[in-house]
Amino acid sequence: MVVLLVDDDPLIALAVAAELEAAGHRVLGPAHDCGSALDLIRADPPDLALVDIDLGDGGDGVALARELRRAGIAPVFASGECERARAHGDVAVACLAKPYAPEAAVRSVEAVLAALKGLRPPCPPELEWFAAAGMGPKAMR
Repeated sequence: MVVLLVDDDPLIALAVAAELEAAGHRVLGPAHDCGSALDLIRADPPDLALVDIDLGDGGDGVALARELRRAGIAPVFASGECERARAHGDVAVACLAKPYAPEAAVRSVEAVLAALKGLRPPCPPELEWFAAAGMGPKAMR
């Protein structure tokens, strides 16, 4: 599957990208801001996106997630600001809480992709599903 990775921390982004690729996913990016992320999806729409909330150059991951959602792409917040992510649970399907290990990103991506296909995957402990997205914990267990 194709995953857009948007994070302004290059070390996190490269580690997560490497882990996703090792698991067989194709990674777009990593993008470090909203503009580069939107440029990437125009050429090659992903299946889902991992989006940090606070991006470089003052970028807003919540606004980016809204754009992705309008484009038919499932956003997942990957952020240390889970409380802010919860406040925007209507935009993203879940939040992967930072700090997280790169393999947690793989487990989370695979769970979200399975849920998008209508399956009921196990919920990784690092992932908080948003009920507004129709994928809350009760639906997933």
